[in-house]
Amino acid sequence: MFYPYFRDLDIKELPNWQAYVRLRMERKVIPPFNIETILDGAACDNEVAERIRERSRRRHAKPAKQVEDEIAKMLEFINNIDWEE
Repeated sequence: MFYPYFRDLDIKELPNWQAYVRLRMERKVIPPFNIETILDGAACDNEVAERIRERSRRRHAKPAKQVEDEIAKMLEFINNIDWEE
């Protein structure tokens, strides 16, 4: 998605509060670029933050057993590939 502008390692080593962005303007894709977020000085609302975390968990989280089973299935598939072929 960001190649050749950024490599996998760039993304893995990206510091906190920084991101790579890819935009489209007037039907044209703009090359990806990096941004750094800043604190806006607003007070943190812990109740809102917890509601956001819970909503994210409901939408995206999976039980650990399910993830472990998926990983085991992928590893079994990879281990059964005949790499010499």
